[in-house]
This record gives sequence, C-alpha cells and structure tokens, in this order.
Amino acid sequence: MNFADVVAGEASAFARNLTPANNWDWCKSTASGAYDWGTNTWTPLDNGSWVAASDAIISFYMDPRNFLDETKVFMFENLSYNPAYHTLAGVESICAGTFMDKAYPVEGTTYPAMIMEAARQSGVSPYYLASSILQEHGTDGNSALISGTYSGYNGYYNFYNIGASGKGSATIIANGLTTAKNNGWNSRYKSIVGGAKWFADGYVSQGQDTLYYKKFDLVGTLYTHQYMQNIAAAKSEASIMAGAYTQTMKQNTALVFKIPVYNNMPGSAVTAPASNLNPNNMLKSLSVSGYNLTPTFKYYTNAYSLNVANSVTSVNISASPVAGTSRVSGTGTKSLSVGANTFNIDVTAENGKTNRYIITIVRANGSSGENSSGGGNSTGGSGTNTGSTTSKISIGYKTSTSGSTKIITGVEPGTTVAQATSKIQANGNIVKYYDKNGNETSGSITTGTVVKEFDSSGKTLISSYTIVIYGDVNGDGTISTSDVLAMRRHLFGYVKLSGVYATAADTNKDGSVASTSDILALRRHLFGYVRLTQ
Repeated sequence: MNFADVVAGEASAFARNLTPANNWDWCKSTASGAYDWGTNTWTPLDNGSWVAASDAIISFYMDPRNFLDETKVFMFENLSYNPAYHTLAGVESICAGTFMDKAYPVEGTTYPAMIMEAARQSGVSPYYLASSILQEHGTDGNSALISGTYSGYNGYYNFYNIGASGKGSATIIANGLTTAKNNGWNSRYKSIVGGAKWFADGYVSQGQDTLYYKKFDLVGTLYTHQYMQNIAAAKSEASIMAGAYTQTMKQNTALVFKIPVYNNMPGSAVTAPASNLNPNNMLKSLSVSGYNLTPTFKYYTNAYSLNVANSVTSVNISASPVAGTSRVSGTGTKSLSVGANTFNIDVTAENGKTNRYIITIVRANGSSGENSSGGGNSTGGSGTNTGSTTSKISIGYKTSTSGSTKIITGVEPGTTVAQATSKIQANGNIVKYYDKNGNETSGSITTGTVVKEFDSSGKTLISSYTIVIYGDVNGDGTISTSDVLAMRRHLFGYVKLSGVYATAADTNKDGSVASTSDILALRRHLFGYVRLTQ
C-alpha cells in the first residue's frame, strides 16, 4: 500500500479521526463541515470536546517512524495473549494507583485477576485489556458507563466503551449501556470478559491485532472498521502498556511487534510543526469610506469594484481580519488616477498563507455625463455603446489548443480570480470566469475554470479559454492525495479522465494520461521532493 493512499483514505470520511478541540490549530481540519472560515471556529463533535483531525496530523500519526522508542513502540505490539510473558504481576503494575488497583476487592476478586481471566478466555493480551480500560475511563473510573447505577441501565457495565458513540454525553452513555444490556453484561466480570471476547472476534482474529491496526483499519474494507476516533489513541494506550514491562522484561523477553512499512513513504518521518499556527486568512470586513462595494462584501468573495466621480482624488480603504492572529496589508488612504485603479488587500494567516482581496476603483475622466452613485456602474457620453467583436484580451499565462479547446496553463494552485486579473486583462472588453459547473465565480481558480471574453456591452462572446492546473485532476483547485486516487482509478480503468482533467493528469507533460510516471511525479510534489511546474 502507498503511504499517500492510506493517508487519503483515512482523511476521506468526515470525523473518522478526531483531535481534542483545545489542540493546536494545525492539528484541526479545515475541510468543508469541519471549520467555519468566517468565524474561525471548528465544528464540535462527539461530546463537544473533539473536532475533526487535519490531514497533517493524520499523516504524522500514520507514519510509524514517529513512534519507534521503547515506550511508543508498544502501539505495534501483537495483542494476542502469551502466557510466557503476560503475567498477573504485569497487569497489577498497569493497574497500580488506579481504581483497578489490586488492593480494591470487587465481586469477590480483583480487577487484575478478572483481566487475566478475560485474557485466558479470549486470547487477547491482558496488558492491552487493562490499558484499554484506563484509556477509556481514566485512572479514577468515575464513568457512568461502569458505575452500574445509571438511570434506566442499573446493573449494566461497559468497560471498553464498545458502541459508546454519538453526539453529546447522554447519547454516548445510552448507546454504550444499550450495547452492554444487549450482551448481558450485568456484572463487572461479564463486561470485562465479554468485551475481551468481542474484541478478539471483531479485531484480533481479523488481523487488526495491534493498537495501530485497531485505530487504522488496513484489512478488508479499508478504513471503515476502526475502534476509536481519537487520532492519538494508539500512542496513548501504548504508553500505558509499556508500563507493564520492567526494563529486565524489555531486554530479555521475546516480544513481537508488527510495524507497517508502506510503499513510497516520505524520505524522512513526517514532522509536526514546532508551534501553534492558525490557518485563517479571511477578512471579517472590507470597506471604502463613503462608498458601497460591488458585490456586497462576503469573506469568501475576493474581487470588488466601484465607480467614483472625477472630483474624487483619493479614498480610504479599511479592513479587519476574522482571526486576530492574521496580518492585513494594503489598507489606508489611496490616491486615484483617472481610469481603473487596482488595490490589493492581503491577509496573511499565522501559518504564513496569504489570501488576496482586490478592489478596482474607476475614477471618471470628467467628460459630460460621467458621475458616481456610490458603487453603481457609470456610463459615459450619450447614445448607445454597441461594443466591438474584436478580441482584446491579453493573457500573461501560457496558452495552447487541445482540439477545439483553448487552454490556459501556468496558473498556480490557490490562485483566485482576483489575482488572475493582473495577468488576464480585458483591455476594454469584459472578462468573466465560470466554474466547472458553468456558474459565474469570483473565487478560487481550478482545473475546469472557463475564462470568457465578451465585448464591451457584455452581450457578445468573443473568446473562451479553459484553465488547466497540472495535478488538480479532480478540479477542486488544490493538489492533494485525492488527485492521486483519481489518477489511480483512471489507470486501473475504474473511471476514465477526459478533456482538461485528462490534461491535468499529465503531470510530467509527456502526452500520456495518468501514467505511473505521472502518479510518481505528483507524489514527489506532495512529499516536497520536486515541485510540479505549471
């Protein structure tokens, strides 16, 4: 399996992987539904204290090289029971100082003794079972799922939180205890032993026999059968499991570890940023004092315009960012020349990524009949402007022709319509941009964006170009592992790419479509080895 593919698979479903809501911002997803760019807030999930994990943190936790020390390596330990080194003393060591300490009798025995019996009956490592319980319920054990006194479920216990999912604490508890009731876990012993058998049947016997594979499902129907959403769960449980082994045991016991090695892994381990960096580079407000912008300001709209009278020689531009950690440049008092004046307002997020808003202000030339109405469109002189059908568009990008389609290349991923206007100029005609679905857009440019040139009246179409961004195979404007998957699906004959999307898949520009060398070039771009040229 390819590393980029498994990361993309893990990231493909919303909320498959969660991270604490109070975690650093780079750990949290900004995908659709997970994050609101307009308010700089993440969508609360599970019991409200979790959010969707970012692709960056998924990559970090899926790279085994980040966990090869004598503690975290236990996330790769085989979870089968081995009586040669899984001992009662080891379980007691894990449970010491917690609510499961051997000093606290329960149901005529002790928790460590119950856990050892569960291991013998299920064939699952008792060290894993003890670690899992502590991971789910903490050291104090004050969870309603194991209290036996929760209203409507008196006498039922769920020590491994099996089936305990949903939105909000009440739903999570009810679902978990319903699972316990359906399985007859009406004692602590039955829950610990029965839950161990459930895990043995559902995971260990299926090949998901390490903490890593319990979290990341790489067998059967990939990515779907995963025990926990917490992206860091395997690492956390590994730290607990490692505590069961003395240094002598670690040095002298033949332990078994299953450590995955993927194809096409990055040259070095995926690293985590050294500091917390907010991603928001949106504006909360943008205005020109005394005038109305066209269109009305929205944080996701990047291009605006207005007309002013010839007597207006300067204006004041104001803007404020959504996130207080962002920097805004390009505001203040601006002098106006006669004709079109373009002003760039850049918002740079804490993580260094910049988003550009553009305001075009047209100052009238003073001829009769020209004036401004605070953002409306002005028309000069008298009579009717019939426009010219001569192409006047000038394109500062590379152009070519594929069949009957005129193509623009050389556009970098992340370019907005507003940014492209500096290189695609109308020169008296009108240029409009349309997304791949045929809707006029002022947002980000993607593979499939169509640039149309109209005459000055805006009624007669003169020329049309379609933009190709090499590597943006699915036409979402970014280059990611989902594009690798689209290319692989084409290569294997599942879904064939055509038109400009096939052109975008020719990343090495040799005339082939989504060949193995094209896929390799895209992976090398994603891993930072060689950047794709547009």
